Formats: sequence, C-alpha cells, structure tokens
Amino acid sequence: MHNKGFLRMLGVNILVILFFSSYFFGNKNYSQMAPGSAKSLEQQIIAGASTTTDIVVQVVAEDTAAYYQEESFDKDTLIEKQSILKKGTGIIISKKGYIITNNHVVDNLNLKYTVITDDGKSFPVKKIRKDDMIDIAIIFIEIETPLLSEAKFIDLDEPVNVGQFVFAIGNPLSEYPNTVSFGIISGKGRKLTIDSSTNSYYAGFYQTDAALNPGNSGGPLISLSGDVLGIVTAISRGGNNIGFAIPLNYKFITTTLEILQQNNLLLRPYLGISYTDTSTGAKIDTIFAGSPVQGQLLVGDIIISLDKRKISLINPLLYYLYTYKPGETVVFTIIRNNQTLSFPVVLGQKTL
Repeated sequence: MHNKGFLRMLGVNILVILFFSSYFFGNKNYSQMAPGSAKSLEQQIIAGASTTTDIVVQVVAEDTAAYYQEESFDKDTLIEKQSILKKGTGIIISKKGYIITNNHVVDNLNLKYTVITDDGKSFPVKKIRKDDMIDIAIIFIEIETPLLSEAKFIDLDEPVNVGQFVFAIGNPLSEYPNTVSFGIISGKGRKLTIDSSTNSYYAGFYQTDAALNPGNSGGPLISLSGDVLGIVTAISRGGNNIGFAIPLNYKFITTTLEILQQNNLLLRPYLGISYTDTSTGAKIDTIFAGSPVQGQLLVGDIIISLDKRKISLINPLLYYLYTYKPGETVVFTIIRNNQTLSFPVVLGQKTL
C-alpha cells in the first residue's frame, strides 16, 4: 500500500497541496573549517538532534480508498475498500497534550487522526483548532500522565540570521519517522503565493536548504542549541533543497496556548482591515465597517511598527499581531503623508 505524506509544494506562482537561542557562524563553510571545528559542529548536531527528537510526533490521518470494477458503460461495482494512512509531523508544545502542526496536515475534519510519539505510543486526537490564515493547527490528545518533553522556542526578539545552521526533524515520505536533515537558513521574509487570482499569499517564511519531503509538514526547524525556530510547511516544486518554514516564537506559542486553555477555542486579535505586506510595513487597502481601527487609521496608511517592533516582509504584521490577545491595547505607528503618527488600538476578536 502506498502511503502519501503531507507537504505543500510550490510552483512558480501556484501552491499545490500534495495530499531558535540562535547560532551564527559568520562566513565559515565546510571547506574553510579546521578539523577540530568540524568535529565541534558534528557534536553540536548530534547533541541537538538527540535532545529534540522526543518533541516530534507523527500525525496520522486514516482515510478510505474505494476500488471499483467496471460492469458496463454506466455501471461500476464496488470491489473493496482499503484504509489508507496519510502521515505528517507535529511538535509537542505542552506536556499536557497540545501539539502544533500545519493546517493542511489536518484539513479534513471528517477523518480520524492519531498521534504517535517518539516512544511509539499512539493517542487519538480529541480536538483540532485550525488557523488557515497562517497554515497552522493545534491538536489535543488526552493523556493520563504528562508527556516527557515539550519544545523550547526562541524568544520573540531573538535574531535568526541568514547562514545560520539549522536542522529539521520529520517523517519524510510517511515512512521514516524522526529523520534528521541539516542545512542553513537560506533566506528570510519569503512570500508564497496561494491563489494568484485573489492575491492570497503567506508572508514572512524562512527559507532553508535542509532536505525536506512530503511528510515533513508540521515538523520543527531547530537551531543547533535546540530551540525551535519555525514549523516546516512547504517545498519548491521547481527547485532542489528549497524549503520553507513558518517562523515560531515563545510569545506566539504561550499566547496561543493560554487562549485555547481559557476558552477551548482559538481566538485571534482582529483589526478589520485588508492590507498588503511590503518591505517597509503593512499598507492598508481596506477598512471594514466596525473595525477597531476606525477613526484612527486610514486607507493608504503604512503600519511600520507594533509597540515599537518594526513591521516588514521579514517580520510581517500578522506574526506580531498574533502574539497579543483580543482586548489588549497595542500602539500602532504609521506613515501617513510622509508623517509618522502613533495610535493606541484596542484589539478586536475573531473566532477561528
């Protein structure tokens, strides 16, 4: 039986679904490194991998395939149905049974999902809370005793550098759980098109050359010190070793967990605007009726910071916004007619 894995693959302009303390080595490369340095790097990779594989799980979707025999031109007879297992990856974010993965790994809520931990134990998924705005989902498993490990994440303001060494852990091809691959951060602030007809896209992705395959989706991208920097999400269909990960950080994870545990729902801050991510900030295209920014922000304003954190393609508005809870007050700094202005905004609420 052929098992399909989960990973988004990218064409030139089309997104197709197939089914973080940081460390920086400046300009060193393998050919320039002295034997002792290479050995030290090897030891760091081994140590990092050995201490993080237990935060990674398999996320298994059980589907059914029906096989028919053609009786006549307009009649087919069902021969048999077979169970098909589709496997992705997830990251344990709380020992209490909370796991983050990609939304596209658990997009069909009619399927039965199971989590398999590093020690081989299986747990049925009890709850799924999805956020398709950034292609993540939080799943919950019931456990009698706490899980052994949970991921560490980089701080919100911790720098991630192009050229920094990273490794990924996942379940490539749905056949090789806890596979470790090694590479660097090749780029930051990548924008990936979902639907060119509606100008839908994801912004702010890390690019990496660590080997990724279908089945890696939902797995961690990790610094050599063992901190999770992002969640593996997509690969380029037209290139080699071009993969992408959604940035994650400690503030985003803890805020999301607190909201879930308090409300049993995934609530997000709401601005009531549409905007375009640019290299200099988020340009407001539309302000909808009832928006919490009405009377303060205007169409054409460019949001350049939230609470003095700079907005750009590398640090998109949405990723900073999601580190806050609905109802919190945030200072928005904007550019309007070549003037810099600041406004406090009480964040609205939307339920996903």
